[in-house]
Amino acid sequence: MEERTFFDKLYEFKKYQLMQERLKWQNAVLMDKAQIERENEILSNCNTLRELTESLKEHIAEIKREIPEDILEEWIYSDYETYTDMYHHRCFWNEIENSMLVVMFLTTFRALYDKCVCISDDETADGDEPYNVRLYDFNDYDFYFKREEDMNAFIQKFSPEPCSVFEKHNGCWYELYFM
Repeated sequence: MEERTFFDKLYEFKKYQLMQERLKWQNAVLMDKAQIERENEILSNCNTLRELTESLKEHIAEIKREIPEDILEEWIYSDYETYTDMYHHRCFWNEIENSMLVVMFLTTFRALYDKCVCISDDETADGDEPYNVRLYDFNDYDFYFKREEDMNAFIQKFSPEPCSVFEKHNGCWYELYFM
């Protein structure tokens, strides 16, 4: 399995969730306590990034089955505003909030990847991390790194495009590049 698959699949999942939201009203992507507990259990059973990506693929297949085929064919190649405009009027893709499940996938990814490389997000960062990768497609979700080598390895391994890469100098973040 190619490492880049996780963020590509997560993008696809977010896209299908937004389609589902449009079809089944806004509460289609909301989760009750029992659903949150069930998803937490599923994700906590993922011990590798490969298992997490496979779980994501299963979630995609499940959500795609709920979208009528004719609508899916029309929307899959259309502009995202076709299915997001009702609840996210004139929002750019990065301004659309992540669903709780997308955030759960991102935090599980961070926890699994943190076993190999010191990585943190807004919930776990201690403020001393001088490097940041901001994931545009996921409501500007941030990953922080203590070492530039770790950040570069993450970018090279997962290619989370589009993203912005920042470095902190004297307490201020400076964008190094956008990809």
